[in-house]
Amino acid sequence: MKNEKGFAKIVIIIGVFCTVLILSGATYLGIEQYNINKFQKVENERIQQEKEHETKLRLDEQQKALEGAQKKIEELSTQAYDVQNQEDTDDSEQRELSEQLAQKIEDDKKIAVQDYISAIQNTYIPERTRFYKIDNCLYISGEFKTEKDFENCIRQVWIEESAMLPSVNSLFDSIPVPSSMMTYAATEKLFLYSYALCRENQIKQYDSEITNFNVGACNDRTFEIFEQARNEMARVKSIYGL
Repeated sequence: MKNEKGFAKIVIIIGVFCTVLILSGATYLGIEQYNINKFQKVENERIQQEKEHETKLRLDEQQKALEGAQKKIEELSTQAYDVQNQEDTDDSEQRELSEQLAQKIEDDKKIAVQDYISAIQNTYIPERTRFYKIDNCLYISGEFKTEKDFENCIRQVWIEESAMLPSVNSLFDSIPVPSSMMTYAATEKLFLYSYALCRENQIKQYDSEITNFNVGACNDRTFEIFEQARNEMARVKSIYGL
C-alpha cells in the first residue's frame, strides 16, 4: 500500500511538472510570439516610415526639378524676349542706318550733279556759245548776193571752228562727269562730233571730194542731238530739284 501511495505521488508530481512545463512553454511561446508580432509591427512601421520618407524625398526632388525647369523656361523666355527685342532694335537701327546711308548717297549725287552743271554752265557753255557765233553766216545768208559769197563764209567759218574745236572738246572732257550725267555728257559729245562732221563734209562737197551730201538734213540731225542733250540735263535737274 505504501508503494502504491508513493507511485501515485510520483505520478502526481510528474503531472504537475508536465503541467508546469506545458504552461511555461505556452507562456514562453505566447510571449515570444507577442515579441515577434511587436517587432514585426515596429519593423513594418519603420519600413513604412522609410518608404514615406523616400517618397517625400522623391516628391521634393521632383518639385525642385519642376521648379528648376520652370525657372529655366522663364529664363529662356526672358532671354528670347530680350533677344527678340535686341533683334528688333538692331533691325530698326539697321533700317535707320540704311536710310541714312541711302540719303547720304542721294545727297552726294545731288552735290556732284550740282557741281557738274555749275562747271558746265560757267566754263563749257560760254566757250561753246563763242564757238557758235563763228557760224553767223548761216543765219545772215540772205545778205549774201551770191552762192559763192556764202561758200566763202562757210569756208572761213570752218577754218576758225576747226581751230577752236579741240579746245572746246578738251574743256568739256576736263570736267568730271557724275554717274547721273553720263547720258547728257555722251549726248553733248555726240552733238559736237555731228556739228563738226556737218561742216567738214560741207567743205568737202564744195571741193568736190564728196557728192550728194545733204547739208540741211545733217544740220537738222545735229540740232536734234543738241535738243536731246538739253532735255537730258533738264530731266536730271528736275530729279534733284535743281
